[in-house]
Amino acid sequence: MPKAFSEVLRRLRQEAGFKTPHFFYARSGGRKVLGFSYITYWKIERGLFLPKAERLGLLISRLGIAPLSSQARELAGAFLKDLLGSEEAYEWLLKTLETNERRQEASVGERAAQRLMHEETCYLSVAQTEAILRDYSGYWSFVVLCNDKGSWKASDLARKLGVGQADLGRSLKRLSSHGIVKFLPDGSVRSPLAGKHCLFGPEAALRWKGSGKTEHYHARMIKERGALVSNKFAIPRVEELESGSYVAHLNKAVSDAHLYSVYEGPRRSAQYFVEAKVYRLFPF
Repeated sequence: MPKAFSEVLRRLRQEAGFKTPHFFYARSGGRKVLGFSYITYWKIERGLFLPKAERLGLLISRLGIAPLSSQARELAGAFLKDLLGSEEAYEWLLKTLETNERRQEASVGERAAQRLMHEETCYLSVAQTEAILRDYSGYWSFVVLCNDKGSWKASDLARKLGVGQADLGRSLKRLSSHGIVKFLPDGSVRSPLAGKHCLFGPEAALRWKGSGKTEHYHARMIKERGALVSNKFAIPRVEELESGSYVAHLNKAVSDAHLYSVYEGPRRSAQYFVEAKVYRLFPF
């Protein structure tokens, strides 16, 4: 039975914040995207059989894992172990495909970046997510304060965001009650989460996904304060087997933007909004 693959897949799914197999399956797009039923996915996690090899890239993508990361290699290795049927056969094959020294050095740097990102990641609770997404001023206050280790006067923050001080005051009180911001004795505010890569937990993100709130907040900020820096598109015909790997690569490129983050002065900086979307149009 393919136990090695199922154990690694289950662990990576949980580490990605998907508490149950069904939640991961539904959040990943279900049969329409994955190409198999939930019962099939459940059997894969139970170790009853392996998925088709061409589905590996898609599973890795939906787990939010970079295609050349240590986690992706671990999952692929577990797949090969189960496919080959023995540890000995796997070790022999691995030695014949051993990567060169330059590639190994690159993977060390990649692992260091991945470890740094993991150590600085903070998953927000459902209650914290709801407090942040309640209104425009609360959302962008969270963004600014989590990207600056310094403190802000409410008047300066309101001016930066282009919102009223009364609305901002209500938002800051709500964020404070959930431990997202802290009021200082001089009346200014700062966030104990500053410098962290804060992510909405999967359950919270799914609950708010259909509301369109974040899309509205982003669109309004871009319209009122934003300036386009770069715009690029492509319309390629791609093998389904390769599409998952490309999407994972693109997702990693967007996530890696946080490796460039700075959280304190005096260097010149700006807040950027980076987004990537990939649409599957029609089959050939």
